[in-house]
Amino acid sequence: MSRAGVKLEAGCLGLWALLFPLLALAAESPILRLETGMHTAKIYKIAVDAGERFLVTASDDKTARLWSLPEGRPLQVLRPPIGEGNEGQLYAVAISPDARTIATGGWTGREGDYSIYLFDRQSGRLTRRIGGLPNTITHLAYSKDGRFLAAGLGRDNGIRIYRSDGYALAAEDHDYGATVYGLDFAPDGRLATASVDGFVRLYGRDLKRIEKKPSPGGKRPYSVSFLPDGGRLAVVFYDSTRIDVLSGRDLQPVYSPDTRGIDNGTLNSVAWSSDGRFLYAGGTYDKEGSSPIVQWKDAGRGERSELPATSSTVMHLVSLKRGGVAFGTGDPAFGILDPSGQKRLFRTAAIADFPAAGGRFSPITGRRDGPVQLRTVGRLPCPVFHQPAPARDRASGRRLIASADPSRRPRDHRLEKHL
Repeated sequence: MSRAGVKLEAGCLGLWALLFPLLALAAESPILRLETGMHTAKIYKIAVDAGERFLVTASDDKTARLWSLPEGRPLQVLRPPIGEGNEGQLYAVAISPDARTIATGGWTGREGDYSIYLFDRQSGRLTRRIGGLPNTITHLAYSKDGRFLAAGLGRDNGIRIYRSDGYALAAEDHDYGATVYGLDFAPDGRLATASVDGFVRLYGRDLKRIEKKPSPGGKRPYSVSFLPDGGRLAVVFYDSTRIDVLSGRDLQPVYSPDTRGIDNGTLNSVAWSSDGRFLYAGGTYDKEGSSPIVQWKDAGRGERSELPATSSTVMHLVSLKRGGVAFGTGDPAFGILDPSGQKRLFRTAAIADFPAAGGRFSPITGRRDGPVQLRTVGRLPCPVFHQPAPARDRASGRRLIASADPSRRPRDHRLEKHL
């Protein structure tokens, strides 16, 4: 080899020696995000601990957030591994009754290996990954005694139930024809599920299925909620504004609240008051440009009221022992209605939606790699690095992606993703 060739080869080796560390750094480097102190895309689910000291919100912006109750003061931002596109969007959250552990899930992985991520509530630290799930996680719920964590999955993958003492698999049911969006435990440990395959299912305290029945109000059951004593089960639908109240023992129809005049959208979330006197529902139903929470007296058999809640979709409702309900919305926002229907807490995004034309970033939009976020320190925005997904779970060339569209009225895209 000529002297020139030797020099070129040495130069090439030297260049690779420089590039390898840079490539490795790029492959594992954090993804830059900007923190605002509030979600910047729709809140899919919320959860409250048994003592009602904490509320957790899970969002399309790829974060979960912990808030104090009743003040709504921010305590922690929980950041699961994320990636390009949908990877990292959170559709589900649950907090253990003792408030020690927060479980999150959603589009948290890649095809054939999705994960539930568990966080320590006090420190905000990611402590465990439950992996190997075949599709996205659409709902999470702890049993009332905290012994079990149930997960609903996308498409026809059914449910998984884990023992919380080590998160080993305790039970599973694959006999589903479509996505499971609703899960609720009764006080005695029974479990009910709603799937858009058309069926409501009931499991006994031994976690074995004892009933599988269609509900008469619609073809796509979406959410379920047990009456606090476990004797009744409310069901709402993705394709209907009707609500069915079924027996909590055998899923036989008992009655349906009056929904006459609720003639648009859906009521896709449902909850009872802690004393069972009121039934609440909300969703995409629109009344003069806003989405109210609908309240029925007499456990759903009495007079109906429409309580002002949000200008966007009511995504999720959770009953409170002190009375009333907590709610999460697509604004994004969350709040609390007291038993009289008065809004006692309402927290919404406090950042502007900058133009997205010409490839500039739209900080509100929750698409692709999630929104750009800002944490205000004095008067200056402070950037935050977000941990990327593990290398084995993600594609190469990850980067922050500009949004092409400004934010619009949020709606539930999960059916398009998972059906």
